[in-house]
Amino acid sequence: MAEKKKKVLLALGNEKFNLILRKSLEEHFTVLKDEVYSFKYLEELIEESKPDIIILHDYYLASEQTEPYEREKEWLHTVENVRRVYDDKKRLVFICERKQGDPFLSEMINRNVLDIFHTRSLDVERIIEQLLDQPRYSKVAYLKVEGSNKRYGEGEGYTSTPIFEGDSNEVHTEKEVEPEEEEENKEKKELRFSLPNIPKPKITTPKIPLPKKSKKKEIDLKPEIKAQEYEDFEESDVAEDSKQKNLFNLFGGGKKSTKDYNIQTIRPRLIAVGSLHPGAGSTFFLHNFTRYLSDKGISSCVLEGLNDVDALFALAGSEEPPNFEWESLHNIVLEENHRQLYSLPKWNIEGTIFMPTLNVDLERFEQTYAKDLVYFARQSPLVFVDISHNWTDFISKEVLGMCDELWCITEPNPMYLEVQRKHHQFIFQVSDRVGEDNVIVLGNKWGNGVDISRFPELYVRIPYIQENPKALSNNMPVYRMKPKGLSGEFLKLYKRLSESIV
Repeated sequence: MAEKKKKVLLALGNEKFNLILRKSLEEHFTVLKDEVYSFKYLEELIEESKPDIIILHDYYLASEQTEPYEREKEWLHTVENVRRVYDDKKRLVFICERKQGDPFLSEMINRNVLDIFHTRSLDVERIIEQLLDQPRYSKVAYLKVEGSNKRYGEGEGYTSTPIFEGDSNEVHTEKEVEPEEEEENKEKKELRFSLPNIPKPKITTPKIPLPKKSKKKEIDLKPEIKAQEYEDFEESDVAEDSKQKNLFNLFGGGKKSTKDYNIQTIRPRLIAVGSLHPGAGSTFFLHNFTRYLSDKGISSCVLEGLNDVDALFALAGSEEPPNFEWESLHNIVLEENHRQLYSLPKWNIEGTIFMPTLNVDLERFEQTYAKDLVYFARQSPLVFVDISHNWTDFISKEVLGMCDELWCITEPNPMYLEVQRKHHQFIFQVSDRVGEDNVIVLGNKWGNGVDISRFPELYVRIPYIQENPKALSNNMPVYRMKPKGLSGEFLKLYKRLSESIV
């Protein structure tokens, strides 16, 4: 009698990686249909589906924890719970991008996680070969470090936000800011968003080399990595397997494109895009900029904040209506139907996933629904959230608290400057968290005769395109009708998105 295949639960949090591993694993294992996209449902699905092997991803599995240290503690707590309930009957496989000497990996090993793949390039055949064998401590012994338990326990030297550099076990804390210095910094920030002639912020993100091709069957996971670790990485091999092309077509349906959408040219990012005043054009900008990214072979996701106008649905729907089975994901999370959330066809136009509002009951929508929606959207490595001009709804607040960048849209009308002041508090809070270089202002409908001295420093100046009304009447973004008019400014933003890998 043939040996019964072991059951595998995929908890990678990313549809593309799920499909790649599923196809490779199904020859040797029974890969369960259910997939996990959030910590919130991990233990529940383990109990329901009773897998023998659970494959986890450090970065893509969604979590309510935004700080790296708190997320690491969540991982350790979850693994402990699984071990407490099932002892060693569940084999946990951990995929990540971390350096040897990371105390977190050492603590995972202490909890009997003996299948850890921590390099950028992931050899699928190696995973299968290792899983067909029994778990062996010798496979991960080199990742053990002394004193790793001190990082995650209460006691001397304990801090809620430790920072580790290299293989050191020393805990560093941030320098305390004197009240006078804090007040001075606050004044500088206020000047940046209210006075003219402020120097354009310099882009300081370190660069890592482009990957080179190889015949090895590998996939490039590319989760976001700490800035201080960039310089330690070497060039990695990338798969040539044709099965890995057009990965973003997995989102289902949509207008076809000749581009090969991939995840190899930008690092994962969540970007809030907001209008500094009504009518500034955040929705117009995203509808056109994502078309430009499609031409570059970059797929993305556009999530709309709570909006009673349903502007994104109107714009995208005029270009290509969604599948007849499509429903607003905002309403699906409102009904707490999470299984339907992952089974419905996505609204895909040329590699861009649209998640607009449509007849959402705003009175019933709460913060917890906003969290679910944002975590679902982050299946895509590049997510834009259109927070429009309000910025106070639950989705906008959630995104402003966790975004990697904030892009502010403004028109060249000085009368709007006072209106913009109500957003300054949000801008300062985001700037404090992500750094001033990651908060930029984009000018929309800009002309040559505008007195720029009356406006904040602009990262780009998107010109007014006279063909816009004609493009709308022809059911297309104006970028499709007159790409040269926008490509120059869009190129600056594209370089910003791809700067970390150029």
